Amino acid sequence: MGRFSLNATRNLEGERFFDELLMHAGVVSHYYPMNETKTRPEEKAIDVWLALEAYDLAIHKGFDVLVLFAGDQDYVPLIRKVHGIGTRVMLIGMEAKWQYREKDYSISTSQKLIDEASYPILLSSETDAKTAKNDRLINGIFER
Repeated sequence: MGRFSLNATRNLEGERFFDELLMHAGVVSHYYPMNETKTRPEEKAIDVWLALEAYDLAIHKGFDVLVLFAGDQDYVPLIRKVHGIGTRVMLIGMEAKWQYREKDYSISTSQKLIDEASYPILLSSETDAKTAKNDRLINGIFER
């Protein structure tokens, strides 16, 4: 994910808290510097870098399954490459729409990405499913 410089960070405490949660959950974060020279900051090349990291780990660690939490079809070549070495891909995607301050927002996982994955899972469908109402895993997904 993109990371702002210290000078551009407005909420360093919030970022540290999030990093700490990920660290305690065993998630290894990969950061790439944000391009802060534009009016609207953007992250560039992070998807390529993450794909290279994932492919490298799949080869050298011999993963049976690579879990990819993404929605961008830019990761389709990664899925195809790791399939080529015998690694299956579990895709965790999301479909959601919401409104904030009278503006509509949405998140949608690329259908091409879903089609390429060995095990596509839409987190939104799993958490909203009627069968999940009594599921301890789903009900406690955001509890520690």
